[in-house]
Amino acid sequence: CVRRQLPMRNWQKALHVWSMMSRSKIEVDAIAFNAVICACAKEGKWEQALDLFGLMISSEVRPGTISYSAAISACEKGGEWEKALHVFTEMALSEVELDTIIYSATMAACVEGSTWENTLQLFNAAAQGKVDLKTDVCSVAISACEKGGRCANAMLLFGLVAQRIMSGFQSCHECLREGQQGGTLP
Repeated sequence: CVRRQLPMRNWQKALHVWSMMSRSKIEVDAIAFNAVICACAKEGKWEQALDLFGLMISSEVRPGTISYSAAISACEKGGEWEKALHVFTEMALSEVELDTIIYSATMAACVEGSTWENTLQLFNAAAQGKVDLKTDVCSVAISACEKGGRCANAMLLFGLVAQRIMSGFQSCHECLREGQQGGTLP
């Protein structure tokens, strides 16, 4: 009987190479962990990605922005918005700086989970922090408002973004602050 092997997918190949490195006593660093976590994330293998992320931490390999972002993206693709928020919270408590990519990925996970309230809370937290909110982050917030039936908020935010872009400002951060000062955003 000839047994035909199915081709391995990228995440499986990455996990296989990582496993071989680990068994061979080759030091597995953050770059190796990130590569495998990213490969799992791209295929929506959130459980494997989070297992590796947890192993990374327990192995005392310090996760960075890429590690957190990949873990959050894996959760988003797997529809696990609560787990994405958990990873985000872990990052907020760590020494790794929260940035636009992290906020965008976490907000996208919340949108996928139809939790517009969490998305807007993250958006507001980012706006109050030192994060420069780019257009893609604003788009995620607008999408959350739309999915949550908050079309008036979505239109307001869209109008503020369009107004700022037209007047030469490309930072959505300034738009949100202006809207909050006027008391027009949640």
